[in-house]
Amino acid sequence: MRLKRAGLLTKLVIVVLLVYLATSLLDLRGQIQSVQEERDTLEQQVEELVLIKDKHPILGVPFIRGVFNFCSSMATSKRAKPCTSTWPADGSAGAAGPRSAPVHGAA
Repeated sequence: MRLKRAGLLTKLVIVVLLVYLATSLLDLRGQIQSVQEERDTLEQQVEELVLIKDKHPILGVPFIRGVFNFCSSMATSKRAKPCTSTWPADGSAGAAGPRSAPVHGAA
């Protein structure tokens, strides 16, 4: 049994498939490199965000860490929502203050 030689059309289809395969692989390689670069930048960001108890070992003690967290949360809440008081500067409450409430037992 003798095999026929591949025709011109068959050779052309194989060449086109090889070119398509090569371009697909190059595109995939580019995507892999861009994802690796993104991963590297994310790893650097994670390294920068080290836990505070790792930066300052004294904060590893639970009580001190709790006091520090409380103080930092108070500082951030003051920055986020400043105190808005409507009391007069001289300290008097005026007509709308607590002194205007009726006193029980007074005639």
